[in-house]
Amino acid sequence: VAVDLKVSAGQTLREAVDLVEKHGVRALIVVDEETKPVGTITVTTMIETPVELYSVLRVNEVHLDDVVTINDRASLSEALNLFAATGTAVIAVVDREGKFVGALYERKVLEAMLRS
Repeated sequence: VAVDLKVSAGQTLREAVDLVEKHGVRALIVVDEETKPVGTITVTTMIETPVELYSVLRVNEVHLDDVVTINDRASLSEALNLFAATGTAVIAVVDREGKFVGALYERKVLEAMLRS
């Protein structure tokens, strides 16, 4: 259910906007050079940033929300509980070293549970 959808802190805001548009999501996990999640960038932040700055600003230069993480061995029901508890649009799935292995989107988790 987790997808490999992330943006690096050093990428431009334009690149982040393009990913959001291409994949139809409301937020992206932001990772550092070691692929460790450092925050979440939301559509709201993108909307609040002047379009003319999209190609100039790096993702790490705009407001990032706190990242919500879950361990890669957690169950789908644990993920749903975390969505409910935090109200986040996306959860970063991380391995034992805290490195990004995927992104969970609430809708995708629900769809997977309904299919099983």
